[in-house]
Amino acid sequence: MRPRRHIERSDDSAIEAPLVVGGANNQLLEPRHGDLLEQRGVLYAPDYAANAGGVINGCCIEMLGGTSLALWPRLTQFMTRC
Repeated sequence: MRPRRHIERSDDSAIEAPLVVGGANNQLLEPRHGDLLEQRGVLYAPDYAANAGGVINGCCIEMLGGTSLALWPRLTQFMTRC
């Protein structure tokens, strides 16, 4: 059997985890599947939210130079303002 790439209505009841995190390319087949997960108390974190830290970190290193450790105080200040 081929692994599924999306969560569908047919398999949302089989999810016993409290959290579903999208690694890449939206894991929900349709937006309503997110509503179904929410009704069951399952938190869904889409790929763009789950991976944002890596993107921000990479962009800051490229644009500002330095290392992750050196940029951390600046990132923390930025995220606090958001």
